[in-house]
Amino acid sequence: MEIVGESAPDHPLGARAFVSSRPNEESHEVALFANPAFAHIAFKVSSLAEFRSFHARVVEKNIPIKSAFNHRVSFAFYFDDPDGNMIEVYWPTGDLSWRQPQAEPLDLSQPDEVLLQQLANMV
Repeated sequence: MEIVGESAPDHPLGARAFVSSRPNEESHEVALFANPAFAHIAFKVSSLAEFRSFHARVVEKNIPIKSAFNHRVSFAFYFDDPDGNMIEVYWPTGDLSWRQPQAEPLDLSQPDEVLLQQLANMV
């Protein structure tokens, strides 16, 4: 595996490393965090529609969404499972040109066209 993104210990969220065995196919397969509060398990979905569907099911069950981000390489949202473990659900955007960490707010109340246009405008 190779390091494909990182942040230093003085970063506001602390030291992090993102690694991938297939950097031309996956933005990262493992994310390591010095701060255990950011440890989580991630689940990949295959489409923006599936991403939105999963988000809607979490919201319907009144599970609080902790955050939603445009990581540029993916759209993601985070929530805690019943045992307090943080879960990430993400949809890869297909743009592997951005090194992580990247985290722009993601407003899932916007239609797909707006979200995808925002992604296209991030150059």
